[in-house]
Amino acid sequence: MAARTFSRKQRSAFLESLAQHGNVTQAAQHAGLGRWKVYELRKQDAEFAREWEEALRESEDRLEAEAVRRAVDGVEEPYFYQGEQRGASRKYSDQLLMFLLKSRRPDRFGTGAAGEEDGSGQTGSGSVVFELHLAGEPPATDESEELPC
Repeated sequence: MAARTFSRKQRSAFLESLAQHGNVTQAAQHAGLGRWKVYELRKQDAEFAREWEEALRESEDRLEAEAVRRAVDGVEEPYFYQGEQRGASRKYSDQLLMFLLKSRRPDRFGTGAAGEEDGSGQTGSGSVVFELHLAGEPPATDESEELPC
């Protein structure tokens, strides 16, 4: 049985929300659609599938920009004394910075690079060992994993 289509307004709302947040369930709800329905429509409409992938790339770019901002520009954190704010300091994320370096320059900062443990318990020729726990691969978008809302 063919999937019912959805309006241009719903399609646009779904894709805009997906680009903003990168969450299919949230985007489907925002557009007034069920999660299962958008997956079904993606299977049947190659143009929609292409737009979906583009929206996800936009979302990923947004996340990457935020990671760079937090790692490089830092985040203002207020500090308090006796219940009153007395100032603020800028905090930087060394972990995000290292993650960005590893992903963009794996030849210099990836596993086995100078100073990095190579999995054998040995480190490269550098003097600093960086530790980073990676969360792993993002969930697969395998269409066989579709579930109704």
